[in-house]
Amino acid sequence: MIQNPTLQTIQERRSIRRYRPDMPDRDKIEAVIEAGRCAPSGGNTQTTRFTVITNQMVLEKLQALAIEEFAKMEYDEHTYGSLRNAIRNSRTGHYPMLFGAPVLVLVSNLRTYANNYSDCACALENMMLAACSVGLGSCWVNQFRWLSDNPVLMAQLQEMCHIPLEEKVCGGMVMGIADIAPKKPAVTGYPVTWVE
Repeated sequence: MIQNPTLQTIQERRSIRRYRPDMPDRDKIEAVIEAGRCAPSGGNTQTTRFTVITNQMVLEKLQALAIEEFAKMEYDEHTYGSLRNAIRNSRTGHYPMLFGAPVLVLVSNLRTYANNYSDCACALENMMLAACSVGLGSCWVNQFRWLSDNPVLMAQLQEMCHIPLEEKVCGGMVMGIADIAPKKPAVTGYPVTWVE
């Protein structure tokens, strides 16, 4: 099998769900964000916004507000499993959805732009790989995407984080120094079909 540093980083990256409270070095955070900014975009539009939140009071307020808004939501057997868990966990009043990470990066894009999710997904994957390559842990978090049409949360994101109302949060990523050594999971899915 071919091996090189890029392929090795892809194989070593894991979703980290437990972090030390220490703030990572600023240069590492900036390198990760720059990797996101180098992601491809449809038609080279480059409209993805990166909101980097390191203020712990803001993180706590956003998490508390998200928990409040999730707790108000209804769900049934057709609701996506992770969203259903977010609602259930929020109703207990304790839902550590940021996993104690000191950094949250929200990626947003224009609500009217057809490639908003695709462009943001490319940026998030670049950032997760970059985080791994500089020795940081990361994890994709969808909670703010699930609430991107919630007027209460969006008003706060506009006020505290300056995300314009004409944009929607398409995804997010927490990042920091891992407080866990994850094991490599077996890849048992992802079928591949060759047409030769």
